[in-house]
Amino acid sequence: MTNHQTNSHTHGATAGFPESPAAALTGPPLRYLCLTTASQLESDLDTWWLRMVGDRTIWGPGLDGWDSDQSMDENLERRFGHLEGFDAVFTSFSFTFSDPYNQYFQPPTAGYLRDKPIIGFLHEMVDVMHVNKPGPRLAACIVTPMDIVLHAYDEAELDFFYIYRELHRYQNPACRFGLQRFEHVPHHVRPDIYYPPAGGDGERDIDVLLVGRCHAELYELRMRWSALIAEGRLPNAHQVWAPYSAHKMAHTREELITQQNEFARLLRRAKIVLTCSSHWHYMLQKYTEIPASGAFMISDVPTNLPAIFTENMGVVHQGMSDDELVATVLGWLEQDAERQARAHRLSAHVREHYDMQHFWPRVDAAVHRWKSAYSVG
Repeated sequence: MTNHQTNSHTHGATAGFPESPAAALTGPPLRYLCLTTASQLESDLDTWWLRMVGDRTIWGPGLDGWDSDQSMDENLERRFGHLEGFDAVFTSFSFTFSDPYNQYFQPPTAGYLRDKPIIGFLHEMVDVMHVNKPGPRLAACIVTPMDIVLHAYDEAELDFFYIYRELHRYQNPACRFGLQRFEHVPHHVRPDIYYPPAGGDGERDIDVLLVGRCHAELYELRMRWSALIAEGRLPNAHQVWAPYSAHKMAHTREELITQQNEFARLLRRAKIVLTCSSHWHYMLQKYTEIPASGAFMISDVPTNLPAIFTENMGVVHQGMSDDELVATVLGWLEQDAERQARAHRLSAHVREHYDMQHFWPRVDAAVHRWKSAYSVG
């Protein structure tokens, strides 16, 4: 068996953070078969899916024991029977992402799954690179086979998928696809990877840090931060570009762990970390990773960001001049006590409420809701 060691609110819930999922559930945690592919594990430098999955059972095309001459259902039947040891199947984006540069793999069929739901957790639902272009944004994923779709960003982007589901409901009210659930689950964080420095803020030897990808259109504010650093307008400032490379598409497990740990170490060294919510104003992973590391975050405000974040970060926006952006950073650098107090407050909140251990009870709750509707239907 191949294992890898590594807030949610439902539709209509209030912003901020929901009630504890554990309070709404009884019984033992559910058991998940986590499906991915060897190509996804080797090519994805962002190990977010593995960080979620932890030590749960992982299998799929290209991994040990997979027979490429058999179908998905046949492979699963041969190894796991009728999934007696699992309550649901949790997939990586190899089974949902429709980008032509990524291979799309067929997930198990409803006939094989029977009364066990298949789940997909997605970053973006529509084309994020469709920036300032005419016409509608196209779907970036295929969610038709999914019984439960967990999404991290904007509810408004689900319109296309809601409409497609409703058409099927109209044509066949009793169809399984008509029971499909969409649930918003913001990015959670692994506090065993992202944590403040053991020696306190005195160990932070970088005043200002910018990390991550900087596509000019998608991350316009990050590009402006990058230019200000290059011009020397921010003191003791460092930019570390994302390590993605078109020249190397496969990475060893050791390389992935090294990249992840280096990123976390950089966050522990920084007093201030600059970021942005992208052109689409998403609450990206960095909005939990940076605070969990105890660094002070300066950024614009993504859609539906809880007030605890805006009250304890440096807030800027794209319409500010370069001088205003610089003044904001310099101002927070001068206010050591207040900056550190706010960073500590937000760090404690994120580490308590966005800890990855809360993610799976929220997935469990979504599974119970789907199974309840399935049994009635």
